[in-house]
This record gives sequence, C-alpha cells and structure tokens, in this order.
Amino acid sequence: MKDSMPSSFFISVNSWIKFFPRLLCGLLASLLLGSSLARAQPLHSEEVANPAPVPLSSADADQELFKFRHGRLDGDFCLAFELLHRPRRGDDTAYIGAAWGTWNDQGPITRFRVIQKSTASTSGPPAATPVIWEWLVQNGATPHIWALTPGTTTAREVPATEWRTPLFPGTVYTPFDLLMPFLYWADSTYAGTDRPNGRGVDMFVLKPPASAPVPSIGSVRISMDREFLNLVRTEQFDPKGKLVRKFDLQSFAKVQEQWMIQTCQLLDVTTGDYDRFDVKSAAMKQKLDAVIFDPAHLGEKAALPPQSAWANL
Repeated sequence: MKDSMPSSFFISVNSWIKFFPRLLCGLLASLLLGSSLARAQPLHSEEVANPAPVPLSSADADQELFKFRHGRLDGDFCLAFELLHRPRRGDDTAYIGAAWGTWNDQGPITRFRVIQKSTASTSGPPAATPVIWEWLVQNGATPHIWALTPGTTTAREVPATEWRTPLFPGTVYTPFDLLMPFLYWADSTYAGTDRPNGRGVDMFVLKPPASAPVPSIGSVRISMDREFLNLVRTEQFDPKGKLVRKFDLQSFAKVQEQWMIQTCQLLDVTTGDYDRFDVKSAAMKQKLDAVIFDPAHLGEKAALPPQSAWANL
C-alpha cells in the first residue's frame, strides 16, 4: 500500500473543479470509526470479528446510544471514493467523487461531489464537460441538506418533501439516506444483540415522531458495533412493517490511527437495485477551512489537502 494519494487523482479532481466545485458524504460522518498505512478489514475477518455481546441493561443501552450520537473523529477529513450503481436489470454505472467532513454544534457536516465515470459498456476518462452533482449535508437532531445542481451557481436547500427522491438519476441514495434523521428520533427501544457479518452488535428500533417529514417510514432498526460505536447495518421498514431499504457496512480500514468505513452497500429491497460506496483514499486529522461548509459558498472551489496527507486504502 502507498501512503499518499496518486497524482492522477489530483489531476482528475482538479479537472472537475475547473467545471464545478464540491462533494459527497453525510452518510460517512455517521459511519467513520476511530498507521498512516491503511489496512482494510472485511467484517468477517478473524482479526476484527467479535462475539455477540451480553445484552445491555436499559440504562446502559441509553448511554451507548447517547455516546454514538455525540461521537466524532480526531480532526476533519477528506475522502476519495467510487460509487457503483447496480440495477437489478441493465448496465452498471460508476461514479467517482470526494467528500470533506467536519463537525459543528449541530453534529456532523459533509460536503460531497460526484461525477459519472462510466457504464458497463463504456470506459475511459469522463466526458470533456463532466456533469457534477454536489451536496452539503448537515446531520444531527435538526438535519438539513443543500444541493448545487449542474449548471447552477447557487445552492438550494432540499425540502423534506424531496428527501425520498434519488439524489440524481441512476442512484439508490436519497437525501434521507445521507441525513439519517432516524438516528436522533426520541422513540428508541433496545432490541438486544446479534452478530451480522461477524460483528457483535447492539440493536435499536427507532420510530418517527408524529411530525416526521417522511411519513413513509414506520420504523428503522439499527445495528451498532459496541466496540467501535459504529453502524454495521440499518434496516428501514414501511408503516406495515415491510423491509424496504437495507444498508450494510462491508469492510473498514485503519488510516492514521483511526478506524473508518471502506466499503458499504445500500439496497433498495423493492426494486433489487443497490449502490456500493467504496473509499479509495483518505486524508485524516485535517483542519479544513470553515468556508467549505457554508451553503452560501457551495459554488466556490473547495481546496484538497496536500498530496502528502493522503493514504490509499
């Protein structure tokens, strides 16, 4: 493994910035865990597998959920990733992107950029004038998301009525999946322990308040790794109790002494389509300019950390 970002990444990212500036990731802010050399680990690896933990008491379960909601990494971060959309029928579509993340008084906030790379029947570099999607995602008890659509220079806040609409054509991810407002719903019930994908987890069932902006959700069950206080799985159910969407963490890696997500998958159970998110490189323990996370500056260029700050996964 190399300890720095390849120069080709900076060339491609800088070429996107000439046409438009920004990135992707509110989801990551909730999934990031804690040697300058990145080491990827599948969840079933013997080195990281753990048994199903002893169930928690009600008080301890509340404390675990509180710690999870208020956890954060040491410093800011920037990620380079690939996003693969795989429909049940038809060609795959691949995207490349980057994400800048930090925390503020409200919680994690992440700036995202995604650009189409290829389909199963095409290869090579992006088009001469790539189409870029960009978002600013504020997680927390009062979540917000702003979008900068291709061809515009001013970001708009995406209303809750659009949180179930795909982020852009050809993806399973929606604003709701990045914002994950259910993590902060007050109606939470501890549901015991399990061991999905070789990780011992605590499970919680969260139900939306009557005023929830997305009424199509009946409940969400989350599976949280007690050792790392991180999500391993989320399952969204409709009001009739039918599973409609499922997120799985598939592997993670250690970068600059902090554990973080490497690969995850979001499945639309209804259609059979899924998106796979794969982090390729990361720059951790950064101090990013606050203007990067200002919605009023979403149309401006966001600086990348120096090449020496990056580690390949």
